[in-house]
Amino acid sequence: MAAGLSGVLLALSFPHPGWWPLAWVALVPLLLAVRGLQPAAAAGVALAFGVVFYGLLLTWLNSLGVAAYLTVVAVSVGYSALFGALASFGAQGRGDIRFLLAASLAWVVVEWLRSLGVASFPWGLVGYSQWTNLPVLQLASVGGVYLVSAAVVAANGGLALLLLRRPSGLVPLLLVALAWGWGNGRLARLEAEAQPWMPVAAIQPNLAQQRKLDPDHAPQTQKTLLQLTREALRSGARLVVWPEHYWPAPLLRDGRLDPLIQAAVPEGVALLATGEIDGRRNSAVVVDRGRVRGRHDKVRLVPLGEWWADPGAGYQAVWAPEGPVGVLLCYEVVYAASARALVTDGARYLIHSTEEGWFGESAGPVQHLGFAVVRAVELNRDVVRAASIGISAIIERTGRIQARLPQVTQGWVAGHIEPRSDLTPYARWGDLWVWVAAGVLGGMVLPAALPWMRREVVVPFLLPATAAMLGGALGLGGVFTGLLLGAVALATCPDPRRIGLVRARRLTSLLTAAGFSGMAVWLVQAGFAAQGIPLFFQTPGWDRLVANLVFGAAEELWLRGVIVASLPTSPLAAFVLSQVGSLVLYLGARGEVVAWHLLSGATFFLIRRVTGSLWGPMLARGVGDAALWALLGRWPF
Repeated sequence: MAAGLSGVLLALSFPHPGWWPLAWVALVPLLLAVRGLQPAAAAGVALAFGVVFYGLLLTWLNSLGVAAYLTVVAVSVGYSALFGALASFGAQGRGDIRFLLAASLAWVVVEWLRSLGVASFPWGLVGYSQWTNLPVLQLASVGGVYLVSAAVVAANGGLALLLLRRPSGLVPLLLVALAWGWGNGRLARLEAEAQPWMPVAAIQPNLAQQRKLDPDHAPQTQKTLLQLTREALRSGARLVVWPEHYWPAPLLRDGRLDPLIQAAVPEGVALLATGEIDGRRNSAVVVDRGRVRGRHDKVRLVPLGEWWADPGAGYQAVWAPEGPVGVLLCYEVVYAASARALVTDGARYLIHSTEEGWFGESAGPVQHLGFAVVRAVELNRDVVRAASIGISAIIERTGRIQARLPQVTQGWVAGHIEPRSDLTPYARWGDLWVWVAAGVLGGMVLPAALPWMRREVVVPFLLPATAAMLGGALGLGGVFTGLLLGAVALATCPDPRRIGLVRARRLTSLLTAAGFSGMAVWLVQAGFAAQGIPLFFQTPGWDRLVANLVFGAAEELWLRGVIVASLPTSPLAAFVLSQVGSLVLYLGARGEVVAWHLLSGATFFLIRRVTGSLWGPMLARGVGDAALWALLGRWPF
């Protein structure tokens, strides 16, 4: 009950409705509920919090289908469980003050972990709830959004201590009050120094996602985009920005700019045009005097959503008026490290170009706007934000929104920005303080966690992982790497009778695993079809099919067989190790590959536990992987 209450209160602090003061008390019930529990129980309570919180926060994802919503919630909930386990390990039963210190450190470190990896989804970090609370938000210029989260969690911890009649709870509350005063002073100073002078404009076409992608509607899309651009130019803007992936034709043909775009840019004005290049890049180009002066290819691709694209080479500032400028396409603004890389490369202001048509008039685009606001404060850079259906905005470096255009409104928004070259402490040092926090947390956690690292756990995990990485490094391919992985996994199993190949409900295991894989592939195809993007199966060669079957069987034999057999009395530890094993096997793979294996791995683990049989996961893994890759045209082998 307490965990659920925390989940509700914290969700309400985000848009919608955006009652940010609730975040300062929301975590108190959760912290008190987790206090004193063993790691498994603490993880379970935190997991319940995550189900409620993410279940409410991410309801806007239902616009992409229930499967997408449930998948993202399930992955996010896993991090909540990790928080509970780390907080319990760190406390080691040594009192309330140590527990709340461990909980605060664990919360920040887990938020940071959520931003790492190609399949990460750092949505709903507590600090983002304060994106309209500008005094406290100034902390982001020192330690990023994670320092804002730390302030909110510390205040919750202080209140929890006071409820436990510990006067020391006043200490974090006093520190937060001092931070608020400092933030107010910084705001006043920056606003007094501000001299925005460069005129800019952002276009908001407000065209339905399905129509924009329809080739028959391309001439109307182009007409709308160019007409709004001409109107925005009358405001005197020196730079006009389009929303993400909006030109319904290649931006470049044989290296030459589309003539319609070239004609739309008069002398003395630059245009950030967006679309695809070579059918494999989601890109933005800065056009000046009829030629391309800068180009950014999207680096952070949305898993499954951008299966068709190849990632860009990296983050470099590009030429622009009074530039250089840092360009962030849609999802990239979610990652502080991406924006920071652009600023340290010399970007004097930032552009956020995004396609929000997928989510309609929901909380999703409003929450997405909050990321851009936080990036502005972290790096002391004005942001020009062009969103397809809104909210387009001009954001000042203090976090104040100078001008905005509401959702589902067609038009353009204009304002003035101040290009700058100075660096905030966060721009200079990044997440160094979080690394230190992780080290401190590790020192608190390891003494209690090391007994879990018994030989029968370490060997069945490390040796097969090493074998898989060795096979990949030697280029052995899916078949031989799979055979090597399976052989080493079997050799390290302490009790082969527990793997799940005998004396189990094989038929139930087969039917449920096959049903899950088939449903997942169908949902992917149906989800894209609903957005006007038909996907068709591509017939795989026998070599690819066999490679998927062999490697998939070996993957399940190790992760859901040997790992489970090595930890018969610790299902939580077995589950965590099996998920970590998936990350090891697909280290460096595309986001949709990693996300699929984490989700299907969790499902197959449940099937293995309930039925006692590994046959279903072993067969469904290879067949399901092959079917999904045949649909997306992406083959790991």
